[in-house]
Amino acid sequence: MKKGRESYIRLNEEKTLIWPIITVSALALVLVLIILLTFSMFDSIKGDMNRKIIDSKLTEATAGLAKDEQDRKSLQVELAKLKEEVKDYNTIRNFTEDLNTVKNIEVQIANRLKKRLIDKKLINDPDANVYISPKGNLTLSDSYIFEPNNSVLSSNGQKILEHIASELESIMKENSLGLYVEFVEIQSHMANAGVYDAKNIMLSTQRASGVLNFLFEKSAVLRDTYYQKFISTNMLNTRLIDSTDSKEAEVKNKRMEIAVLIDPAAYQAIVEKYSK
Repeated sequence: MKKGRESYIRLNEEKTLIWPIITVSALALVLVLIILLTFSMFDSIKGDMNRKIIDSKLTEATAGLAKDEQDRKSLQVELAKLKEEVKDYNTIRNFTEDLNTVKNIEVQIANRLKKRLIDKKLINDPDANVYISPKGNLTLSDSYIFEPNNSVLSSNGQKILEHIASELESIMKENSLGLYVEFVEIQSHMANAGVYDAKNIMLSTQRASGVLNFLFEKSAVLRDTYYQKFISTNMLNTRLIDSTDSKEAEVKNKRMEIAVLIDPAAYQAIVEKYSK
């Protein structure tokens, strides 16, 4: 009997010890579940926040791309305008250059003639008797190429005109120059006589025609091929260099000029070229 009672007491003591262990385990399990649930909720909230952040970034990026596309299109428009402006500028520049090229042909020819005389040591550089006028004409003093008060060419004048004839022949054959020439005018200029002077008017006319005839004598090409482009003119005293009555003024005014007149068709061709 005593032995059975001891067994019952031990059993009750063991039961008493087991319940706290079960209770602690249950609490630990609940705590773990709560922690897991908490982490799960936290991850869910964090995921939502991340998604919102990502969505915001995507929205910003999309807006940025749209803005970049607008900027790109705007830049393309501005670039197209700039290209047109550059094209217009280049057209105007080329048009101006072509006009100036034709306009400067007169001076180019005069300089070619003068250089030929300098190279042949017939004139100095500069030379008061042979020079380029403000109008771009080769100018020769009467006293330098004619006998005094005469239409007869001096020996020096003949040498000068012979080389001028040769150079004019070369120029007229060149498409870059001769093609644009409408006329080559041999001008004779008188001094300021103040009154009608038939003798000097006749002398001036003879000098102009005499120079032209001499050029034709020295160049068969000028005479036979280009004669229709050469004219002689007595300018009288319509273009005085010095209007005073001094001796110095008379020497300056009495002169021969070789003037090159550009064919108006050359200018018209340039205008039509850029009007297309």
